[in-house]
Amino acid sequence: MTGEIIWRGLSKKYTDPLSSGRFNLKQRLTFLLIAATIAIGLGNARAWLNSQSSRTVDPPRFGKFTNNKEGWWEAKVSYPIFPAAAPAGVVANREFHQRAKASFDAFMNQAVKGLKQLGKPTAPYSLTVKPTISIHRESLITGYLSQYEYTGGAHPNRFYLTVNVGIVDREARLLKLRDVMARGVPPKEIEQIVLTKLNAIKRQRGADPLTELQPGLLEQFVLTPTGITWIFEPYAVGPYAEGDYFVRVAYEELGDRVRRF
Repeated sequence: MTGEIIWRGLSKKYTDPLSSGRFNLKQRLTFLLIAATIAIGLGNARAWLNSQSSRTVDPPRFGKFTNNKEGWWEAKVSYPIFPAAAPAGVVANREFHQRAKASFDAFMNQAVKGLKQLGKPTAPYSLTVKPTISIHRESLITGYLSQYEYTGGAHPNRFYLTVNVGIVDREARLLKLRDVMARGVPPKEIEQIVLTKLNAIKRQRGADPLTELQPGLLEQFVLTPTGITWIFEPYAVGPYAEGDYFVRVAYEELGDRVRRF
């Protein structure tokens, strides 16, 4: 049997070795056995790849802290609990729980002790903490807690507690910016990229631009499927009236300055 094979744009005539009469029966059977073994191996490999690409992780459960005294205060705190079988899950559970518990304890301390001296408030004190999950994989978990708090004064306050847990040197740990940056990239280079994006949003809001970020603010980031988002709460990069800022930088813009997890 003859035919035509096209490879990389080139056409070449070929002859089927099994029908050419050049091989005896034993050689033909050997050829068929090898071909069958390769086909089975490719099939198994394809099945394994499909299982990996469609592999899913169990969704998180949610824990909570609550306390309510009608007319005085109301606290509602929620945080994710990931399957602990995955390496990143153990560390992420610890980090989210610690942040949620610290927020709850600080609020309750202020509410109970503070109001004991001040008396019943004109408007109840309140605390709400809600989680947002950006990435949930066995080796990478990212997200943040949004905290809305009112303890008297002219307005409530908002805070964002970011959590990024990944594998570094075969160990699951809380990721810092230095873990995400490629080796040799100075933090100032990342800061300028973030500042450019931030000041563009500030111009849209009619706010004054910044020339630098305060120490520690670059650590307020969350890894997402498409890039990195820096989250700045009110007062962090401007007055309260400006609100909060979510500065999104795509991986394409960061290029080889950052590692991919």
